[in-house]
Amino acid sequence: MSPLLPVEQVAARLYGTDDRAACERVRWLIRTGRLKARKVGKRWYVHRDNLDAFERAIDNPDVMRHSAARGAS
Repeated sequence: MSPLLPVEQVAARLYGTDDRAACERVRWLIRTGRLKARKVGKRWYVHRDNLDAFERAIDNPDVMRHSAARGAS
């Protein structure tokens, strides 16, 4: 099994569907640098490790804490 996932598989994993809107959302995450990917030919691929790291960051409770509380810990 390849460690590189096409946009459709990433969309299915993140959003539960690989419809056009979900794929566009993944491409937007790639364009804005939030999700690391590489382009091979005309298609974007995300390494499995990068997707795992992205998913861990989504669930990071430190992101939601107030900035004053971040410095206290």
